[in-house]
Amino acid sequence: APVEARRSYVFTERGVYRPGDTVHVKGTVRLPQGGRLAPVPKALVAAVLLDASHKEVSRQSVTTSDTGGFDLALGTDDRVGHRSLEVRDGDGVLASTSFLVAETETPRFLVDVENPHMEEGTFVAQVRARYPFGTALAEGSVHFSLRRSLPGRYFDENAEYTFSSKLDERARKQEIAFTQAGDGKLGEGGTFTVRIKVPKAAVTTALELEADVSDASERHVAGSGKTLAHVAKAYAGLELVKPWGTVGDPFAVRGLVADPTGKILADQETVLRLVRLRYHVTAQRAAHGSRTEWSAERVPEAGPGARCATRNGEPCMLVAKRPGEYLVVASHGGRDAGEVRVYFAPKSGEGTSVDDATTRPVEGRTMDLVADKPSYRAGDVAHVAIRAPFAQGRALVTLDQGAHVSHRTIELSGPLTVLDVPVDGTLAPWVNLTVTAFGRGADYRIGALRLRVRGEDTELAVAAKVSGERHAPGAKVPVRIEVRREGPEHAPAAHAEVTVAVVDEAVHRLGGDEDPSPAAWLHQGAPLAFAVSDSRDGLGAWLKQSHVAGDGSEGGEGDASPLEAPSSKRKDATVLYLPSLFTGADGTVSFDFPAPERLSEYRITATAIDLDGRAGATHHAVVVDKPLKMVPVVPRFLSLGDRAEVAVTVHNDADQDAPVQVKLGDAVVVRVVPKRGQELVRFPVTPAATGPMELRFRLETQAGAPIDRAEVSVPVTLPASLERPEISGTFQGTHTLQLDVPAYAAADPQGEITVQVGENLWPELGGAVDALLDYPHGCLEQTTSSTLPLLAAQIILPRTGTRHVDGAELEKMIEAGIARLSLMRTNDGGLAYWPGDASAHVYGTAYAFLALDRAARNKVPKAEPLRDAVAEFLKARLERGVDAPDTLAFMAASLASAGLLDPARLPALWEHRATMSAFGRAHLALALAGQDRGQAGDD
Repeated sequence: APVEARRSYVFTERGVYRPGDTVHVKGTVRLPQGGRLAPVPKALVAAVLLDASHKEVSRQSVTTSDTGGFDLALGTDDRVGHRSLEVRDGDGVLASTSFLVAETETPRFLVDVENPHMEEGTFVAQVRARYPFGTALAEGSVHFSLRRSLPGRYFDENAEYTFSSKLDERARKQEIAFTQAGDGKLGEGGTFTVRIKVPKAAVTTALELEADVSDASERHVAGSGKTLAHVAKAYAGLELVKPWGTVGDPFAVRGLVADPTGKILADQETVLRLVRLRYHVTAQRAAHGSRTEWSAERVPEAGPGARCATRNGEPCMLVAKRPGEYLVVASHGGRDAGEVRVYFAPKSGEGTSVDDATTRPVEGRTMDLVADKPSYRAGDVAHVAIRAPFAQGRALVTLDQGAHVSHRTIELSGPLTVLDVPVDGTLAPWVNLTVTAFGRGADYRIGALRLRVRGEDTELAVAAKVSGERHAPGAKVPVRIEVRREGPEHAPAAHAEVTVAVVDEAVHRLGGDEDPSPAAWLHQGAPLAFAVSDSRDGLGAWLKQSHVAGDGSEGGEGDASPLEAPSSKRKDATVLYLPSLFTGADGTVSFDFPAPERLSEYRITATAIDLDGRAGATHHAVVVDKPLKMVPVVPRFLSLGDRAEVAVTVHNDADQDAPVQVKLGDAVVVRVVPKRGQELVRFPVTPAATGPMELRFRLETQAGAPIDRAEVSVPVTLPASLERPEISGTFQGTHTLQLDVPAYAAADPQGEITVQVGENLWPELGGAVDALLDYPHGCLEQTTSSTLPLLAAQIILPRTGTRHVDGAELEKMIEAGIARLSLMRTNDGGLAYWPGDASAHVYGTAYAFLALDRAARNKVPKAEPLRDAVAEFLKARLERGVDAPDTLAFMAASLASAGLLDPARLPALWEHRATMSAFGRAHLALALAGQDRGQAGDD
């Protein structure tokens, strides 16, 4: 039955925090009512903070306001790593967001990649480095790398039309693969121009440049930029009236021509033609059954109806002579561009047989569902073609949005049945359609499709207007927020709740530069909630014969893991946070704040949600600056006894020279800073004691009037002195060791000596294990990297004297790691990089197998069945041999470590050793060491 589904949106004012910072959280709880999302007032929800291992850190209960909103402030402890914040209603998770806690240093400068483009086969872009207050960074080093890939779309305009092809994408990725790196120096204005000759490609490609810039203090900041390398001056695109047809009947197709920017070119001819697809299927015997692969051959159609031409989006007609799958290909000026797959069914009364070679093979018990449009509006009727595998049968049709919406049964007849689905506004933004078809006997097939429904008026247009773009420290900054509804009238959004945050731009970039749209989060659909249970599976287990005595056939295959829904003086980077402002009848709200003392660029973020659930956000930059200022250039740390140099860079953005003096303690340096220039002023320092060394720089006129000041704390530590007076030997009773204490350590009141005694190197391993246990982990690689040391810690920690966690806590943490790995399992038996991803990450799966195998041998609950499934996946991938040689070698080494590697796989790997990196050859050596080497090992 339908259930009441609350929706929520929650966010923080930035993406990264330092330990001890305050995290400002804002959220809203809404309930769908018709076409709107109404506020849920006085609702009690829980805000649950989780660490990277999904362990609960804190929990707060919060009650929503009359407008459905809530806000709270969270503290951060000293532990670094990713944090997740979930808004829960009982046991259900309404919304979540994440942020990072890290010992970050506010970036001294910003890096942008500007105007990336192509010039006659050469990629050109300008790397610009600047201080946050706008002044160019001089004398920086640049390291850059360029990578080529296939683009998702050529351009966003005319989204209903297809201007590219997704067929043979894997082969094209290999053909266009290209990377190149280089180095350079920043020039005048803090810029460096990158020019890279790019090899020609047969298709349009995406080029991304990543640039890393370092300054005199070896601080590194990165930036990136993308562009497309077009292979044509115009592209032909096409749109199908519907993606299926009937043999012999006219089939309507529209065509357009666009330039590389997406602009439609009028009166340009688009030629559309039919290409028949013929599929070739090959099956090969494998160690554990068989392996099936298929490929598509293109067979051009000829004769009347196989080709037509059109202009300006007018439809033209194609006619297919035989049933099966085709491509409709659009071309302009002899160059092919857009391609769309279409299915032609036999005409009624002329038989229902379709040549298997002309239908795309499907895997398992699946079947194809094809919608007539990419999206729908309320009031439309979606037409969905069911490519039924049975000549006659019935089907159960269900709609769900995370909960059941409706179901019905229909009759299937012939190879193509068209299903009509009425669409209303309550199905926005999408509804999941599932069709389960039943043939004769107990055979069945399942198809699923997401029908996208465009909601009406879900966005708000938000704008922030500031009087003046540059402000002096302490000056009043007036801000006006305007909120309007999207649409032709742009009506003011009265009584909308607005949340405002002003954050240092340099810190904001550390947490990612792009924020998700609040409307997209609030109006997102639910994933498909569908499961199949076949009672014959249980019968098969009873009938299965045991191959080896005691192989476990009596007890089944074990429990499956449950699938669950997945420094300068420090100042707060958030200078203003206003959680709840409300617009007036004119859709505006105003406020002001004093410009902070820190010279930088600040991002004003305003997020608005109205009473009907419409939402939107905007950003606006404000620069706090003054003509004369200085930037410290200091080392990250010093050791007692060092003789070092610290400096400040004095910037003069005025139109006249500036005579100034810079002071550090009693030292004074007098300089004249040229107009629109800068001057580096150095001071020698020698730390006299351990602890923080406070450096207080002052910039003054030569008459002593203050201009600017900067305070920096540099940590001073004792030089590391590792002594091993005796690293081996045995004794009973008492044994005296002689240790010479360095004079500087003995004289320092904070000096100390740490003595570690243990078996071999166990004492030193204790600290290393602590570091591994404390490290934050979340993805497949990181989860494995946390679980492996936990398994080792069961052996190591008792020998080190470390009391980080007890045995029971270790077991609990290991089981949590195995459970998280189980959430990453994909349909083919591998492990995805993140929970919820559909495709397996092969290299990460081979790595995770090492942890799963050790956990299974240690009798960790639920580890063995997951280990066995992953082993089968790795064996199949290794037998196919389609992965990179280094990856194949790693898979072989992982399987060999568990004694599960088939020796027949080694000769092929040995033949590819010349193409492997040093790591690949090392893994191949490990695989060979675990087997009877045979001829390959003897060589």
